[in-house]
Amino acid sequence: MQLGHALLTALKEHGANAIFGIPGNFALPFFKVIEESGILPLYTLSHEPGVGFAADAAARINCSLGVAAVTYGAGALNIVNAITGAYAERSPVVVISGAPGTAERASGLLLHHQAKTLESQFRVFREITCDQARLDDPERAPADISRVLCSALDQSLPVYLE
Repeated sequence: MQLGHALLTALKEHGANAIFGIPGNFALPFFKVIEESGILPLYTLSHEPGVGFAADAAARINCSLGVAAVTYGAGALNIVNAITGAYAERSPVVVISGAPGTAERASGLLLHHQAKTLESQFRVFREITCDQARLDDPERAPADISRVLCSALDQSLPVYLE
């Protein structure tokens, strides 16, 4: 099973009802899987804070995981305020962010929407989520996904997957 399908299946199995998001460069392959698989409905919005607030509202209304999908850099960093609010209110929101792949990371070049370093975004989300994982190892990814989603539900706090 491909990583995108595995992630969507795990989200559904852990109670997610929908995904709110904005497609963007590093997240486009995941958005294609969302649309083609039909595992969860996708609601696209026009601004990332709205994505975060919608996922937070869904989590609260449905008493389950809310899911926000964005792209690396400007997309993910623009959702920080909504996720900080979800943290303060103990809302289990899953933030899924596209990110540069292994080849892009190894290039040493500055990347589109990169902050200070390639690790900056991950560090920001470490401060406003209770668990995080970078899905860069296909063998470890299923366990990381399960751990992070369980953390969101057990602690009723946001989590971050990149």
